Amino acid sequence: MRRHFFRGSHRTWWLKQRDARKRTKLAKEAGRRRNRNATAWHRSPKRVHTAVLKVPVHLVAEREEQRAKLRQVIDSAFEILMRGNSRVRFDFSSVAKIFPGGMLLFLAHLELLQLSFPGRVLVRVPPGSIVSQLLQHFGLAEKLGLPPTTVSPSHESVVHWRYLTGTRADGPKITELLNSYRNTVNAEIPEGLYDVLAEAFTNVRQHAFPQGDKTFEDLKRWWLFSRYVAPSGKTAGSLYIGVYDIGVGIQRSMRAKLTSGEIVFDIADEVMLAFNAGKNRILEKLLLSRAVDHERSSTGLGNRGLGLPEMKAFVLQTQSGRLYILSGRAQYTCFASQGEGFVSGCETSFPGTLILWSIPVHQKAGV
Repeated sequence: MRRHFFRGSHRTWWLKQRDARKRTKLAKEAGRRRNRNATAWHRSPKRVHTAVLKVPVHLVAEREEQRAKLRQVIDSAFEILMRGNSRVRFDFSSVAKIFPGGMLLFLAHLELLQLSFPGRVLVRVPPGSIVSQLLQHFGLAEKLGLPPTTVSPSHESVVHWRYLTGTRADGPKITELLNSYRNTVNAEIPEGLYDVLAEAFTNVRQHAFPQGDKTFEDLKRWWLFSRYVAPSGKTAGSLYIGVYDIGVGIQRSMRAKLTSGEIVFDIADEVMLAFNAGKNRILEKLLLSRAVDHERSSTGLGNRGLGLPEMKAFVLQTQSGRLYILSGRAQYTCFASQGEGFVSGCETSFPGTLILWSIPVHQKAGV
């Protein structure tokens, strides 16, 4: 009886000890799991969603329908990036045709997004494509997440282009670019052309962000494309310059002149405004037309305005020159072949001012 009691008591004690050891072991394992999970949660980055946005087939700025598609992609990217922990990747694989104005407009907003959301704006381009070579040529490939390459851009439609960007304080860059063309271009260039271009681009840039504008200085930017193709024998060359800024637009500057009486409308314009009261697009068209065609002060004296009338005059002196100006809800178009310019209204307001200007150039006599 005593031995049975001893064995029973010992067995009960042993079972309790075993259960206690199991509970301790399980508690320790659970603690280690919690520590591992907590460490992994702190070390692992949050999941980042990447939205892929298809870039339109045609990059065109001069046509409102195509321009609207470009802006739709840009606006979608901005909305996605504003949500927080997300990225966007612009897919250029479907792009079939690139026009300088469209590429300039798209690259400008691409850089703005990259400045505003560092590391969250990427691109996908077919290797060796025109877009790939352009981004490399302009020094933007690395910023936009493209892998480095040792192959230099070689396509003829790429290597002739020059690209500049800067803030209001970087205006001399444009003058330096024009002076470089002045000193190296081996073609007949109309007298005073470079001075007019420098004045026009400087004035538009200064009017883009008036005094008191609260936009961050780093975002008060302008972008420029330029290309010179030398003439060869009887084949004409060309000089192309495009400038874009995201400022207040030409019309706001013209409104200030209209309010102060520095410019006045003709009677026909006044009648048109009266019959279209409340239609802001009509006023936008009239103001842009006045800036390019003929500003007239209240004293009847002409004035150079923003330098745009002179740019138009140089276009009309050629056989195939062109001028496009987009600002607000209006677009000015001038073809030398038509002998005049015209202004058209836009359904949506254009952000800032885009000027696209080109003229043919001919070989110097005796060269």
